[in-house]
Amino acid sequence: MGESFNRIWFQVNQFFSRLNNTQRIIFAGIAVVFLAATILTLVLTSSPPFEPLFSDLSPKDAGEIIDRLREQNIDYQLENGGRTVMVPSGRVYDLRVEFARDGLPESGTVGYELFDRQELGITEFQQQITYKRAIEGELVKTIRSIEGVENANVMIVIPKERLFEKDQKVPTASVQLQLRRKARPTDMTIEAIGHLVANSVEGLEPENITITDTRGRILSSNSNPDDNMAMSSDQLAFSRRVEHDLEQKALAVLEKRVGAGNATVQVNASLNWSQVEKTIHDVDPDRTVTISEETSEQTQPGDPNAGSGGSSSSNTVTNYETSKSIQRIVEGVGNIDRISVAVMVNNKPDVKTDSDGNTETSFLPRDAQEMQQLEQLVKMAVGFDNNRSDQFSIVNMQFDPSVEEDLEVMPWWGDPMDIIEKVVIGIALLMGIFLVRSILTSAKTRGDEIQSQIQQILEEEKDKDVKAMKSAEHNHALTGGEQEDDEVIMSDEFFKTAQKRNLQYEQVQHYVRQHPDVATRLIKVWLMEDEEY
Repeated sequence: MGESFNRIWFQVNQFFSRLNNTQRIIFAGIAVVFLAATILTLVLTSSPPFEPLFSDLSPKDAGEIIDRLREQNIDYQLENGGRTVMVPSGRVYDLRVEFARDGLPESGTVGYELFDRQELGITEFQQQITYKRAIEGELVKTIRSIEGVENANVMIVIPKERLFEKDQKVPTASVQLQLRRKARPTDMTIEAIGHLVANSVEGLEPENITITDTRGRILSSNSNPDDNMAMSSDQLAFSRRVEHDLEQKALAVLEKRVGAGNATVQVNASLNWSQVEKTIHDVDPDRTVTISEETSEQTQPGDPNAGSGGSSSSNTVTNYETSKSIQRIVEGVGNIDRISVAVMVNNKPDVKTDSDGNTETSFLPRDAQEMQQLEQLVKMAVGFDNNRSDQFSIVNMQFDPSVEEDLEVMPWWGDPMDIIEKVVIGIALLMGIFLVRSILTSAKTRGDEIQSQIQQILEEEKDKDVKAMKSAEHNHALTGGEQEDDEVIMSDEFFKTAQKRNLQYEQVQHYVRQHPDVATRLIKVWLMEDEEY
């Protein structure tokens, strides 16, 4: 065990010894980032995420559900003023099944489930009320599934049947929508909700349905389709589109000066839907054109008995046509007859810093000159025309900050913690890639250098052997034959040894070329052993 640990520790030291200072700093930074990411992940995942178990609960149902959760030692959270109970996401579905088996929550929206516990001896009035409640509950469930709708409340009025048709009243309904934050339903969505309710109740027409939101704004348009003055849905949509386009143009100009969220613009455009066809006849009396000319001549011979000569007559008829032009013009529909523009601009923020460095922000009214400049800019942006009797009003006042706080939602970029986690992981990956690339580049460079050094050492050793062989031959020639036998023996042994060493040199060179990384590590180990001794 100790030997294995020493070997691993030796390899780690060997790895760090190959790194330069820059690579060591990068490696340490990666280790710190990885440690921070690990700690952050553990903190985020240590507590399980909570999801809504029930929402829009009455205080009684919320209290009973909380008591049951406490008995089972289940963590919970309260939101939305105690009307929403949050539990760990892994326990949501089994808790819902368990509470539904016990009839909780009692104040939840019910539909046709009311007929599952029908009692004997109920009156016709009670049965009608139960039927109406069932329809309302089913409609609420359906409307809740529409995107942008958090909750809904449906009330239906079904009048009693009358003997005479003239005395019969029509059914009516009202729908109150609780929209999600900053959700604005489209006209198509409102129309769909109206038709959904109308087709669920016998005799109910869409124009007899009123749809509002929790702020008291009427979202539906109860226009009579038989009214000649009513706009069609296409015309109304086009008018809204024109108004929205003018509002966006005005806001684009204002927000460049006062900042985003510090101005609001409302435009009411009256469009001309009359299709006019004109035919213009233009006659020029000064210009005439001959279109036809007729000439007739008549000759009558004289009476020879009377001694008189003959007679002749000529008649010319010329027809003229005056120059004229005919223009047939068909004017398009949807032209702007008049617009009314209302602009509200927030006060100007004034930031003051005291001697202690504390900042205090106050809002001051804008001066008249600035308001006049803003007025001119908006008029030019929307195409204001006095000849059309257009109306314009611009007011400077302090905005209510509580409205924006109520509408505050999670930003479009999502949860900041998720962004931090992704950024940390991305930085760690980039630093890791850079470190690995730097290590590989350095190892390749050092390997090439060591291979070159080995090649040089081998060449030097080979040169030494060649010189030694030449020196031996020279000495043998000088000494003569006294030691001829001994020298011959020594010379043969020397040449065999030299050939063997040359073969070893060639094998070492071939191995270094084929395995430069192994040779590099081997030489480093030799160098470290030399330093220890």
